[in-house]
Amino acid sequence: MKATALTLCLAAAPFALAEPLWATRKQPFEIQAIRYAETGECDVITFRQTQIVKGLDFGEAYVTSLQTATGDERLSIISYEEEALQARFYSLCIHNKWEGNTNELYREGEQEILSPKIPSARQAVVSSSYPPLEVLPLNVSGPSSNRVDLVFFSDGYLAEEKAKFLEDAKRLADDISNNHTFNTVKPLMNFWAAFTRSNESGIGTGGRTKDTPFGLYRDGTELRGVYYSKPAVARAACLALGSQCDFPILVGNDPLYGGLGGEFT
Repeated sequence: MKATALTLCLAAAPFALAEPLWATRKQPFEIQAIRYAETGECDVITFRQTQIVKGLDFGEAYVTSLQTATGDERLSIISYEEEALQARFYSLCIHNKWEGNTNELYREGEQEILSPKIPSARQAVVSSSYPPLEVLPLNVSGPSSNRVDLVFFSDGYLAEEKAKFLEDAKRLADDISNNHTFNTVKPLMNFWAAFTRSNESGIGTGGRTKDTPFGLYRDGTELRGVYYSKPAVARAACLALGSQCDFPILVGNDPLYGGLGGEFT
């Protein structure tokens, strides 16, 4: 959770209590990686500084795991200390090597896949480029530095269907933020619309994609699910927005329901 204020502690003892790390507003480091189920190996998506994590102490590493549509895992490892970050990475990912204090991560015997220096670690290092993004506010309650940001990305909307996408995204944002589950935390959330025009309208069917940024499609003609075919592009698009994108949501231009959860909703 992103911190919104400092914690003030009163103590009767005649000495000062140390402030927790999150209260100093020092930004921790984060590795995001895909861990393959069959081998346990990892591909690093990004190494960067990220938002403050309340309750995370020095020397600890906070790990979250999310299963992707392919059965692999998307890992996020966060720590204020680089050594703790490295140690946790080693414990989760095999056949990887961290080169000394150069802040560079390598796959053994393969090309370098991550090499941002700490001063510029905010820049995402990804294996795929992202499409042009026109980001517009929907429901914004405060700065992204201490809010949870959800971003709707367009797929299957032509340039002339931009207004339709914004209308669809606004309706979804209102549905989420006003329902019983999320209404109480609405002041902690931001909603954004990221528009990218598609060359074809709608989403694919029968396992075939259309010429769209994220390649959404149905496996057949049934309404049991909508799948994405370009996860690397979706990751890159979200990472390009930095702290403005915590949860990416891919919106397909189709009148019928059929979404999936997982790495990308």
